[in-house]
Amino acid sequence: MTPLENFNAVIIACTTIFMYLLWLGISKLMEINTIPFFIITILSGLISLGFYRSVATLLRKAFNNNKVIKKKILGNYYLEGTWVGFFVGNSGKIRYICERFEQSLEGIIIQGSSYTDNQKIHGNWIAKSPVVNIEEKQLMYYYEADMINNLFINPGLASFKMEKSHKSHYIDSLRGFSSDLYNPHKLFAIEEKISDDFIDDEEAILLRAKELYQKYKDMLSE
Repeated sequence: MTPLENFNAVIIACTTIFMYLLWLGISKLMEINTIPFFIITILSGLISLGFYRSVATLLRKAFNNNKVIKKKILGNYYLEGTWVGFFVGNSGKIRYICERFEQSLEGIIIQGSSYTDNQKIHGNWIAKSPVVNIEEKQLMYYYEADMINNLFINPGLASFKMEKSHKSHYIDSLRGFSSDLYNPHKLFAIEEKISDDFIDDEEAILLRAKELYQKYKDMLSE
């Protein structure tokens, strides 16, 4: 099931249990009262609707504030956190990547930055509507990139194969390509997730990105 389906399933399950208990109480009440059945039915419906909305509100707050609950509801779709990696630029130079995946029930927002070998900012990009295909283990998205050497915002497309390491229950590795609209050369990239939280320490992030490059540099094409 999708995250939204999981979320709704939990709410429906809670509401169903509540309705069952409510009707048990109503049955006993009707044995000792002469309240018209249609009034009881209307009141029960209103109470159930209020309960449903309350559960939905509380569960959404828990989802937004508790990583354990968020993971349980998102399941295999869970990608939120800090990702680092590298890609081979148009000039053949290695660029280091830091991306932040912010995830809600409705989708993901990816905010990324790239850096040169001497840790200077190379560019930034954002993707607001990534498509996660769990069956195909594919992550695809349209992005808008703002690179230092460009005079304009450059749109593009990215396609990554999602992988799960033996030590993780969730997706923690991406390998694939991106291509800018105005420069159709495909750029190969590898990324790994380093934390479920958002890390702001730029130096530590770049160190992890460089370690990842050293780990995989031998597999790059000549």
